[in-house]
Amino acid sequence: MNPDQQTERLLEDWLDDEARPMPQHVLEAALEAVSRTTQVGRKGRFAVPWLNQRFVVVAMAAAVGVLAVIAAPFVAENLDGLFGPQPGIGPDASAGEALVWDPAADFRNSPNQMNPSPDRYGNVAVWSYLRSASDAHDPAGYSALPDFEVVNGNAMLWYESDLFSLLIGHRREEPTIWFHPWSDGNRANNHHAVLGWRSPVTGIVTLSGRVEHTEPTCIVGLTDGTTFSIDHEGTTLRTIVVTPGEGEAFEITALVASGEALYFVVDPGRASNCDNTSLQLTITHEP
Repeated sequence: MNPDQQTERLLEDWLDDEARPMPQHVLEAALEAVSRTTQVGRKGRFAVPWLNQRFVVVAMAAAVGVLAVIAAPFVAENLDGLFGPQPGIGPDASAGEALVWDPAADFRNSPNQMNPSPDRYGNVAVWSYLRSASDAHDPAGYSALPDFEVVNGNAMLWYESDLFSLLIGHRREEPTIWFHPWSDGNRANNHHAVLGWRSPVTGIVTLSGRVEHTEPTCIVGLTDGTTFSIDHEGTTLRTIVVTPGEGEAFEITALVASGEALYFVVDPGRASNCDNTSLQLTITHEP
Protein backbone atom coordinates (compact mmCIF):
# COMPACT_ATOMS: atom_id res chain seq x y z
CA MET A 1 0.00 0.00 0.00
CA ASN A 2 1.51 3.33 -1.07
CA PRO A 3 1.56 6.37 1.30
CA ASP A 4 -1.39 8.07 -0.42
CA GLN A 5 -3.53 4.94 -0.10
CA GLN A 6 -2.48 4.51 3.52
CA THR A 7 -3.45 8.08 4.38
CA GLU A 8 -6.75 7.75 2.55
CA ARG A 9 -7.54 4.56 4.53
CA LEU A 10 -6.71 6.31 7.80
CA LEU A 11 -9.03 9.19 6.92
CA GLU A 12 -11.87 6.82 5.99
CA ASP A 13 -11.40 4.91 9.24
CA TRP A 14 -11.50 8.16 11.23
CA LEU A 15 -14.67 9.27 9.49
CA ASP A 16 -16.32 5.92 10.24
CA ASP A 17 -15.17 5.57 13.84
CA GLU A 18 -14.75 9.08 15.18
CA ALA A 19 -17.45 11.21 13.51
CA ARG A 20 -19.76 11.36 16.50
CA PRO A 21 -21.14 14.29 18.58
CA MET A 22 -18.40 16.37 20.14
CA PRO A 23 -18.03 15.76 23.89
CA GLN A 24 -19.37 18.66 25.97
CA HIS A 25 -16.06 19.28 27.77
CA VAL A 26 -14.27 19.56 24.43
CA LEU A 27 -16.84 22.03 23.15
CA GLU A 28 -16.62 24.13 26.31
CA ALA A 29 -12.85 24.23 26.14
CA ALA A 30 -13.03 25.36 22.52
CA LEU A 31 -15.58 28.06 23.31
CA GLU A 32 -13.45 29.37 26.15
CA ALA A 33 -10.58 29.81 23.74
CA VAL A 34 -12.60 31.98 21.37
CA SER A 35 -12.29 35.75 21.90
CA ARG A 36 -15.41 37.90 22.09
CA THR A 37 -13.88 40.14 19.42
CA THR A 38 -13.44 39.33 15.74
CA GLN A 39 -10.78 36.67 15.29
CA VAL A 40 -7.94 36.99 12.77
CA GLY A 41 -6.97 33.63 11.28
CA ARG A 42 -3.36 32.41 11.43
CA LYS A 43 -1.90 30.11 8.83
CA GLY A 44 -0.30 27.09 10.39
CA ARG A 45 2.72 25.41 8.82
CA PHE A 46 3.28 21.69 8.47
CA ALA A 47 5.45 19.48 6.27
CA VAL A 48 4.46 16.02 5.12
CA PRO A 49 6.84 15.41 2.21
CA TRP A 50 5.30 12.11 1.13
CA LEU A 51 1.67 13.38 1.08
CA ASN A 52 0.18 14.41 -2.24
CA GLN A 53 -0.69 18.15 -2.14
CA ARG A 54 -4.08 17.74 -3.81
CA PHE A 55 -5.04 15.03 -1.34
CA VAL A 56 -4.06 17.32 1.54
CA VAL A 57 -6.53 19.93 0.30
CA VAL A 58 -9.31 17.36 -0.17
CA ALA A 59 -8.69 15.70 3.17
CA MET A 60 -8.59 19.00 5.03
CA ALA A 61 -11.82 20.14 3.39
CA ALA A 62 -13.54 16.88 4.28
CA ALA A 63 -12.36 17.01 7.88
CA VAL A 64 -13.42 20.64 8.29
CA GLY A 65 -16.83 19.87 6.80
CA VAL A 66 -17.39 16.94 9.15
CA LEU A 67 -16.32 18.97 12.17
CA ALA A 68 -18.64 21.80 11.15
CA VAL A 69 -21.60 19.42 10.87
CA ILE A 70 -20.76 17.81 14.22
CA ALA A 71 -20.16 21.04 16.09
CA ALA A 72 -22.84 23.32 14.62
CA PRO A 73 -25.83 22.31 16.80
CA PHE A 74 -23.70 22.32 19.96
CA VAL A 75 -22.20 25.74 19.18
CA ALA A 76 -25.65 27.16 18.44
CA GLU A 77 -26.93 25.80 21.75
CA ASN A 78 -24.06 27.25 23.78
CA LEU A 79 -23.37 30.62 22.12
CA ASP A 80 -26.38 32.37 23.66
CA GLY A 81 -25.30 33.96 26.91
CA LEU A 82 -21.61 33.55 26.13
CA PHE A 83 -21.06 35.79 23.14
CA GLY A 84 -24.43 37.55 22.86
CA PRO A 85 -27.19 36.89 20.33
CA GLN A 86 -26.10 35.28 17.11
CA PRO A 87 -28.10 36.10 13.96
CA GLY A 88 -29.47 33.32 11.83
CA ILE A 89 -28.94 30.39 14.21
CA GLY A 90 -31.76 27.92 14.50
CA PRO A 91 -34.59 26.49 12.40
CA ASP A 92 -35.46 28.08 9.11
CA ALA A 93 -38.96 28.49 7.73
CA SER A 94 -37.76 26.96 4.47
CA ALA A 95 -36.75 23.78 6.30
CA GLY A 96 -40.39 22.67 6.57
CA GLU A 97 -40.51 23.17 10.31
CA ALA A 98 -43.05 25.22 12.28
CA LEU A 99 -41.49 28.10 14.19
CA VAL A 100 -42.97 29.14 17.55
CA TRP A 101 -42.24 32.24 19.60
CA ASP A 102 -43.34 32.66 23.22
CA PRO A 103 -42.41 35.85 25.11
CA ALA A 104 -42.39 34.10 28.48
CA ALA A 105 -40.21 31.20 27.32
CA ASP A 106 -37.88 33.57 25.43
CA PHE A 107 -37.59 36.07 28.30
CA ARG A 108 -33.93 36.42 29.31
CA ASN A 109 -33.54 36.34 33.07
CA SER A 110 -30.85 38.12 35.05
CA PRO A 111 -27.93 38.47 34.47
CA ASN A 112 -28.50 37.90 30.74
CA GLN A 113 -31.28 40.44 30.24
CA MET A 114 -31.36 42.45 27.01
CA ASN A 115 -33.72 45.04 25.55
CA PRO A 116 -34.24 44.41 22.68
CA SER A 117 -33.73 40.70 23.14
CA PRO A 118 -33.08 37.74 20.81
CA ASP A 119 -35.49 34.87 20.33
CA ARG A 120 -34.82 31.19 21.02
CA TYR A 121 -33.54 30.73 17.47
CA GLY A 122 -30.76 33.28 17.88
CA ASN A 123 -32.39 36.02 15.78
CA VAL A 124 -31.34 39.36 17.22
CA ALA A 125 -33.63 42.15 18.46
CA VAL A 126 -36.87 40.17 18.15
CA TRP A 127 -38.49 41.02 21.51
CA SER A 128 -38.68 44.58 22.87
CA TYR A 129 -40.06 45.94 26.15
CA LEU A 130 -41.41 49.39 25.41
CA ARG A 131 -43.65 52.24 26.46
CA SER A 132 -45.54 54.74 24.36
CA ALA A 133 -44.88 58.47 24.36
CA SER A 134 -48.59 59.28 24.56
CA ASP A 135 -52.04 57.73 24.26
CA ALA A 136 -51.48 57.20 20.54
CA HIS A 137 -50.62 53.80 19.00
CA ASP A 138 -47.60 55.22 17.21
CA PRO A 139 -44.50 53.02 16.92
CA ALA A 140 -42.41 56.09 16.11
CA GLY A 141 -43.06 57.24 19.68
CA TYR A 142 -42.24 53.93 21.37
CA SER A 143 -39.09 53.79 23.48
CA ALA A 144 -37.34 50.95 25.28
CA LEU A 145 -37.88 50.64 29.02
CA PRO A 146 -34.38 51.46 30.30
CA ASP A 147 -34.23 49.94 33.79
CA PHE A 148 -34.15 46.32 34.94
CA GLU A 149 -34.63 44.86 38.41
CA VAL A 150 -34.99 41.47 40.04
CA VAL A 151 -37.61 41.39 42.80
CA ASN A 152 -37.52 38.66 45.48
CA GLY A 153 -35.21 36.61 43.27
CA ASN A 154 -38.15 35.64 41.08
CA ALA A 155 -39.77 38.56 39.27
CA MET A 156 -37.78 40.19 36.45
CA LEU A 157 -38.98 43.68 35.59
CA TRP A 158 -38.26 46.12 32.78
CA TYR A 159 -39.44 49.55 33.93
CA GLU A 160 -38.81 53.28 33.87
CA SER A 161 -38.02 54.80 37.26
CA ASP A 162 -39.54 58.19 36.41
CA LEU A 163 -42.93 56.63 35.70
CA PHE A 164 -44.20 54.87 38.81
CA SER A 165 -45.52 51.35 38.19
CA LEU A 166 -44.93 51.37 34.40
CA LEU A 167 -43.42 47.94 33.72
CA ILE A 168 -43.24 44.75 31.71
CA GLY A 169 -42.06 41.67 33.57
CA HIS A 170 -41.89 37.93 33.94
CA ARG A 171 -41.77 35.51 36.87
CA ARG A 172 -39.53 32.47 36.59
CA GLU A 173 -41.27 29.29 35.49
CA GLU A 174 -44.53 31.10 34.70
CA PRO A 175 -46.04 31.09 31.18
CA THR A 176 -47.09 34.76 31.26
CA ILE A 177 -45.74 38.23 30.65
CA TRP A 178 -46.95 40.96 33.02
CA PHE A 179 -47.81 44.54 32.06
CA HIS A 180 -48.63 47.64 34.07
CA PRO A 181 -49.25 50.87 32.10
CA TRP A 182 -49.13 54.42 33.45
CA SER A 183 -51.57 57.31 33.67
CA ASP A 184 -51.86 60.54 35.62
CA GLY A 185 -55.61 60.70 35.02
CA ASN A 186 -55.29 62.65 31.78
CA ARG A 187 -55.61 60.28 28.84
CA ALA A 188 -53.47 62.50 26.64
CA ASN A 189 -50.56 61.77 28.98
CA ASN A 190 -51.04 58.00 29.11
CA HIS A 191 -48.05 55.73 28.60
CA HIS A 192 -48.98 52.30 27.33
CA ALA A 193 -46.91 49.24 28.22
CA VAL A 194 -45.94 47.67 24.89
CA LEU A 195 -44.39 44.30 24.07
CA GLY A 196 -42.84 44.32 20.60
CA TRP A 197 -42.10 41.34 18.34
CA ARG A 198 -40.06 42.02 15.20
CA SER A 199 -40.61 39.25 12.67
CA PRO A 200 -37.58 37.30 11.44
CA VAL A 201 -39.78 35.60 8.80
CA THR A 202 -42.05 36.54 5.91
CA GLY A 203 -45.44 34.88 5.79
CA ILE A 204 -48.59 34.27 7.77
CA VAL A 205 -48.28 33.97 11.55
CA THR A 206 -50.94 32.84 14.00
CA LEU A 207 -51.23 34.76 17.27
CA SER A 208 -52.99 32.89 20.02
CA GLY A 209 -53.25 33.27 23.78
CA ARG A 210 -55.14 34.91 26.60
CA VAL A 211 -55.08 38.35 28.19
CA GLU A 212 -56.34 38.84 31.74
CA HIS A 213 -56.76 41.69 34.21
CA THR A 214 -55.42 40.26 37.46
CA GLU A 215 -55.92 43.08 39.96
CA PRO A 216 -59.61 44.04 40.33
CA THR A 217 -58.90 45.88 43.59
CA CYS A 218 -55.85 47.20 45.39
CA ILE A 219 -54.92 49.67 48.11
CA VAL A 220 -54.56 52.57 45.65
CA GLY A 221 -58.19 52.63 44.56
CA LEU A 222 -60.67 51.14 42.15
CA THR A 223 -59.58 50.30 38.63
CA ASP A 224 -61.39 50.80 35.35
CA GLY A 225 -59.58 47.85 33.76
CA THR A 226 -57.33 48.01 30.72
CA THR A 227 -57.58 47.78 26.95
CA PHE A 228 -55.41 45.27 25.12
CA SER A 229 -54.56 45.73 21.45
CA ILE A 230 -52.63 43.77 18.87
CA ASP A 231 -51.08 46.10 16.30
CA HIS A 232 -49.25 45.39 13.05
CA GLU A 233 -46.88 48.33 12.85
CA GLY A 234 -49.31 51.27 13.33
CA THR A 235 -52.50 49.38 12.38
CA THR A 236 -54.65 47.79 15.10
CA LEU A 237 -55.72 44.23 14.24
CA ARG A 238 -57.65 43.36 17.40
CA THR A 239 -58.81 45.18 20.52
CA ILE A 240 -60.02 43.57 23.75
CA VAL A 241 -61.53 45.55 26.61
CA VAL A 242 -60.22 43.75 29.69
CA THR A 243 -62.67 44.31 32.53
CA PRO A 244 -61.37 44.16 36.12
CA GLY A 245 -60.65 40.60 37.20
CA GLU A 246 -61.69 39.15 33.85
CA GLY A 247 -59.91 37.83 30.78
CA GLU A 248 -60.39 36.74 27.19
CA ALA A 249 -58.75 34.27 24.84
CA PHE A 250 -57.85 35.26 21.28
CA GLU A 251 -56.55 33.80 18.04
CA ILE A 252 -55.89 35.81 14.90
CA THR A 253 -53.61 35.62 11.88
CA ALA A 254 -51.42 38.29 10.36
CA LEU A 255 -49.35 38.54 7.19
CA VAL A 256 -45.91 39.92 8.07
CA ALA A 257 -42.71 40.62 6.20
CA SER A 258 -39.30 40.05 7.71
CA GLY A 259 -38.39 43.10 9.78
CA GLU A 260 -41.98 44.22 10.38
CA ALA A 261 -43.23 44.46 13.95
CA LEU A 262 -46.27 43.34 15.89
CA TYR A 263 -47.06 45.22 19.09
CA PHE A 264 -49.04 43.98 22.09
CA VAL A 265 -50.30 47.11 23.80
CA VAL A 266 -51.83 47.55 27.26
CA ASP A 267 -53.67 50.87 27.64
CA PRO A 268 -54.54 52.05 31.19
CA GLY A 269 -57.73 53.84 30.20
CA ARG A 270 -58.78 56.72 32.48
CA ALA A 271 -56.46 55.69 35.32
CA SER A 272 -53.73 53.14 35.98
CA ASN A 273 -54.77 52.11 39.50
CA CYS A 274 -54.54 48.34 39.95
CA ASP A 275 -53.88 47.72 36.25
CA ASN A 276 -51.75 44.57 36.38
CA THR A 277 -52.51 42.65 33.19
CA SER A 278 -51.10 39.28 32.17
CA LEU A 279 -50.55 37.88 28.70
CA GLN A 280 -50.06 34.31 27.53
CA LEU A 281 -48.99 34.32 23.90
CA THR A 282 -47.62 32.13 21.16
CA ILE A 283 -46.74 33.27 17.67
CA THR A 284 -46.58 30.40 15.18
CA HIS A 285 -45.34 30.36 11.61
CA GLU A 286 -46.15 27.29 9.53
CA PRO A 287 -43.91 26.90 6.48
